[in-house]
Amino acid sequence: MKNSNENFRFILKERPYFTTPEYSTLLHTQIGTNISMNCQAEGKPEPYLSWLKKSDDNNQQKFLINCSTTPRICQLDIFSVNRSHNGIYECVAMNIGGTIGRFYELDVQCKQRSSTMLMILFFFSFTDCLSSFGKSFIFY
Repeated sequence: MKNSNENFRFILKERPYFTTPEYSTLLHTQIGTNISMNCQAEGKPEPYLSWLKKSDDNNQQKFLINCSTTPRICQLDIFSVNRSHNGIYECVAMNIGGTIGRFYELDVQCKQRSSTMLMILFFFSFTDCLSSFGKSFIFY
């Protein structure tokens, strides 16, 4: 016969799920700017959040990126963005109930220049190309 005073232990497990509102999978930014990417998830127990970046050498390899973390939020901050930040990032949420991931692509673009600056750059690039052929040209 069982003792009516026995204690039962009930452990609730809930696979993580993202609570981040609508998000864009493709993020555009310019060189030199700062960018933040937020990831929010919940579950039971509270999930561990992290950011991964796919390696440029092999899309299967990833490396961990530190992020500022508060309960249920992991914010990845990149300061003074440069071309090496281009790539695919994954927010990962995990607990004993499972692991989930969400992918983002960061597209780093050169800063736009004024049309006058572009014309000057084009002219010098064009004349450099012509001079490399050893020919002389006169521009009017």
